[in-house]
Amino acid sequence: MTSFGESSHTAIPMNARLTIGVFFLATFPCTPLFAETSCAECIEAAQEALRNCLADAISVDDKNDCEENREEGMKACEDKQCTAEREARDQKDKPSQNQ
Repeated sequence: MTSFGESSHTAIPMNARLTIGVFFLATFPCTPLFAETSCAECIEAAQEALRNCLADAISVDDKNDCEENREEGMKACEDKQCTAEREARDQKDKPSQNQ
């Protein structure tokens, strides 16, 4: 049992996860690089899901689950929409580089 003022070993990762989550919530909706793309829409949907999940979370485990779901959602965005957009952009830029 920990005494008052001491943190358990699980508090640090949760704090780090929440800090990262808040960072993403604060930066991605404002980032113009992703404006009006399916990648941006996917990322925004993952962030919105995190906000809704955290609003309903009761315990630390619930909050951890919210963060894990957000990470999975972000990875899915990167693996699908964001990768497809990046590849399409690279293909579009290739012909102009050869000239």
